[in-house]
Amino acid sequence: MDAPLWTDEHAPERSELPQSTVREHLQRVAAEPMNLVVFGPRGAGKTAAVRALARETHTDPDNDFVVINVAD
Repeated sequence: MDAPLWTDEHAPERSELPQSTVREHLQRVAAEPMNLVVFGPRGAGKTAAVRALARETHTDPDNDFVVINVAD
């Protein structure tokens, strides 16, 4: 499949995340390389927020980004 997924095409940028505290925390995380564990209720935007951060801070986010989902 050559076309990007809808979720990738319409994914928010970090600056578009609705929670200002999340944006501020992600800005601090971007300043220092580290591992990041994100938790919270389903549908809260955890994956979207971290993917936005990865796109902003990594040259190849698809290969630098490791997702471990406890539900899998």
